[in-house]
Amino acid sequence: MNPPNTPAAESLEAQKFSPHSSVSSTVPFVEPTQAPAAIPTPEQTGQPAEIAELSTADFIAREIEGLRAALVPGTLAWALKRTFDVSLVVLTLPLTAPLMALSALAMKLAAPKEPIFFSQTRLGYLGRPFAILKFRSMRSAGSETAHLPDDVRLTALGRFLRRSSLDELPQVLNILRGEMSWVGPRPLNLEDSEAALKVSAARFGVPPGITGLAQVDYGASATAQERHEADLEYAQSLSAFHDLGILARTPAAVLRTFFVGAANQSILLGMIRSLGRRQKQIILLLVDSALTTVALFLAYGLRLGIFPESGTTFLWMISAVLCVRIPTFAWLGLYRLKLSTRSQDFSRSVIIGSVVSALAVFIPLLLAQTVQLPRLVFLIEAPLAAMLIIGSREAFSSLIYSRRCRNRLQKPVLIYGAGNVGTQLALSLQADEQHEFRPIAFLDDDASKQGLKLYGLEVLSPEVVKSYSAIHRVNTVLLSIPSLKGWERAPLIEKLQSSGLSVQTVPSLIDIVSGKRALDDVREITADDLLERDSVPPIPELLAADVKNKVVCVTGAGGSIGSELCRQIASNHPAALVLVEQSELNLYEIEMELGRVFPNLKLAAILGSVCDRKRMDRVLQGYQVKTLYHAAAYKHVPMVEQNPLEGVRNNVLGTLTVAQAAADASVEKFVLISTDKAVRPTNVMGATKRVAEEVCSFVANQCRAEGRQTIFGMVRFGNVLDSTGSVVPLFRDQISRGEDLTVTDPGVTRYFMTIQEAAQLVMQAGAQATSEEVFLLDMGEPIKVIDLAERMIQLHTHAGNGGSPVKIKITGLRPGEKLYEEMFLDKNKAEPTLHQKIWCATESSKDGKEIASLISSIQKSVDTEDSLLLSKTLNNYVEGYAPQGQAEDLASGANFGHSFVGAP
Repeated sequence: MNPPNTPAAESLEAQKFSPHSSVSSTVPFVEPTQAPAAIPTPEQTGQPAEIAELSTADFIAREIEGLRAALVPGTLAWALKRTFDVSLVVLTLPLTAPLMALSALAMKLAAPKEPIFFSQTRLGYLGRPFAILKFRSMRSAGSETAHLPDDVRLTALGRFLRRSSLDELPQVLNILRGEMSWVGPRPLNLEDSEAALKVSAARFGVPPGITGLAQVDYGASATAQERHEADLEYAQSLSAFHDLGILARTPAAVLRTFFVGAANQSILLGMIRSLGRRQKQIILLLVDSALTTVALFLAYGLRLGIFPESGTTFLWMISAVLCVRIPTFAWLGLYRLKLSTRSQDFSRSVIIGSVVSALAVFIPLLLAQTVQLPRLVFLIEAPLAAMLIIGSREAFSSLIYSRRCRNRLQKPVLIYGAGNVGTQLALSLQADEQHEFRPIAFLDDDASKQGLKLYGLEVLSPEVVKSYSAIHRVNTVLLSIPSLKGWERAPLIEKLQSSGLSVQTVPSLIDIVSGKRALDDVREITADDLLERDSVPPIPELLAADVKNKVVCVTGAGGSIGSELCRQIASNHPAALVLVEQSELNLYEIEMELGRVFPNLKLAAILGSVCDRKRMDRVLQGYQVKTLYHAAAYKHVPMVEQNPLEGVRNNVLGTLTVAQAAADASVEKFVLISTDKAVRPTNVMGATKRVAEEVCSFVANQCRAEGRQTIFGMVRFGNVLDSTGSVVPLFRDQISRGEDLTVTDPGVTRYFMTIQEAAQLVMQAGAQATSEEVFLLDMGEPIKVIDLAERMIQLHTHAGNGGSPVKIKITGLRPGEKLYEEMFLDKNKAEPTLHQKIWCATESSKDGKEIASLISSIQKSVDTEDSLLLSKTLNNYVEGYAPQGQAEDLASGANFGHSFVGAP
């Protein structure tokens, strides 16, 4: 045996990674950014490199001192494993000895002056150093070769030995010496051992092996992190059956490495990809024909006890079968599937095609008694052919498209739901090498599915998700149950996030079926998904009723609700869309978005205020608007509370201006976007929206009296998730800054809905309006804001049960804020509509003179900037208005203030 070479002389030997080695040659190990301070370098100690290496080995041995090893010498488990190792060496000696002799002879003939063996210090059981043996695959590091790169020093024979893993054969001597086992984590050099310690020291609690879990699972394309994790998994699940399984899978891993190499350097895969579709189909056809020939040959022998003596007879038999089988396979679509496809449909089609083609030959021969051929051979051939064809495709798929040997940048994920959608998602991800996700297992509540393997993925109980994700370093779960109800989805998401997992979801069934989104177009879970109720599905006919082929105008088009209204309207084919907005930036953004998404839509972006009567007249009459959605309003409660004069100017007088302009322009439908805060309001904003509803009724009565045809309707809904000024973006912003989430009171509850629901409700309710009705959404049960805050913490920090550094801070109720909101003034007057989730209420309104007096008083308070007069007016006229204090305009007294005090 030759003396050990220095690590530099055989660096590629140390770094080469085949199914039986420890470090990848295609994915180089990335050193830690900071080496452990306790490990001195040779330069620091002044010691020779060999002594420094031993010092490092001693340091690692001290680090794992006291480790509770999975295998302990002297125990029955140790004795059984050792007996198995030695017995297998002896049993395989007739195979390994000739291979070693031939390899050694070939090496001596190729390079007579080069040593045959290479040895290097590795760390084994409990970190003990030993000399690992290999066949040399590189030229020795002499004066003429020391400057050459490793891939140049690698010999042609050495490259063959590495790809075939024959260079590992001398390690049977390490097994006999008790330094290694057949199965176990690959022995690491000193540098890699330090990195492995950062993952877990448990991998040193079992003897190192020639093959291991990392080698059969990942092959030649594993990263250092993946190898360390696989070694840890092996050490934690040590068993004799596990060892037998790894040994059984090793030949396939060796073949995969020999023919394919690393996933990103696959010669065979590159050749296959270079072929055209027709060429691939011809190859598959030839393979199926060859396997059918083999199956018929075997069936002949099984039936008659001898193989066919007459080539002419056998040729007629195989021709008859192939003339039926190949067209049948083509008709069943077997030659249209991707080579990487693993599908139950494929196996079923092969079986059907094999049986049909066999019967198509057998039945005529049975009826034609004059033909002397062994008819039963065809019935025996069918199952043999099916097994060979299915097995060949499956082996080819496993060899080339191993699910754990594709793109190493893919993130391992769990799929929650092993139903049709989940399995289709798994197939889609497995077939797409460019997708960011790599599924490794299913999660499912169905006990009958747990323990099964679907498309190579195990079905697990959700109860083990925390431990399984920790072992396999999984951070993401894909929720693949699009039909899951809202009240079922929220607690499930919370449970997964409490385990430290990020949750993403597949699109809804509606989006999948309509083709709007692909099944694997997963997205992050948002606050919308945490609503404990089902989303409100729209009725397409109602959505389009007031929009399709009509000129539509949206005021406040740049706001949260207004912009979503524009998107929904644009999707329903209006003749034109007129956007009115006083914020230049918001108007620009929504115009650019609509122009990009709907390039053929006629758009008009109008910059202006809804309080400008002349401009509104010019817009509505000039564009001949038929449907108007009035979304322009100040909605932030504390902001309007300290600016009440501007609040009523915009929300009340602006609504009056637009409503009268709509009536004068013969607009067919006017829809006001109101709020649940208009019901028995305790703040100025809610009071202004209630007065705006009264103003619409006032203008509607005037239209009827004058014989005008404009129909007015009002839509009232609760808080909109992710809208401007709402708690969700505030909470998200606070979390991003690491601040505590501010909640005004633990008892505060609100009705919540998504922006999409709000916009669709407005359009569907407006379509049903006939005369001043107020439409409301059945929004389920109100949600505590503090509960929403807790879900947001889990959603964005992936921590639960107090595990997040972000906490909740109670700040006290703000001016004008209620503990709870209401949707109806009188719930008994609510009636159902065409939509099961929309209700209609005809609420009593004041007579025309009273409303005119109210408008006059509000106009006077605005003109004179008298906030006291405004407060008295709202108190006297607004039903249920119960302000918690005197709302005073900041500007009136040149005061300073803040619209909130650390609270949403």
